Amino acid sequence: MSLALVEPTLPSLRALGSSGAPPYLLALLAAALLPIKERWAYRCIALSLALLWGWLTWRAWCSGSSPAWAATAALEVLVLVSLATWNKLDFGARGGPWANTGSALLA
Repeated sequence: MSLALVEPTLPSLRALGSSGAPPYLLALLAAALLPIKERWAYRCIALSLALLWGWLTWRAWCSGSSPAWAATAALEVLVLVSLATWNKLDFGARGGPWANTGSALLA
């Protein structure tokens, strides 16, 4: 594969990163994995949420607007990664019309 074929996609990836879309994509990944009742899915949910918090930490730290909030969010990243590592998470699902309505509104 030549670099000429890869090069046009690089600006679009930079635009994706600066647009703020990755947090939404990470949140959608976590929500999409919720119906899967397996330990690996729970770990992936926790890691995607940790990446989401890491993204928010990085953005807050780089802007310099709230370093205290960035430190708190970094602590949340550590908690999510440690819970995923120790396999201590269990995302229970609710059923019924209210849960379905809430899921439809979030989607």
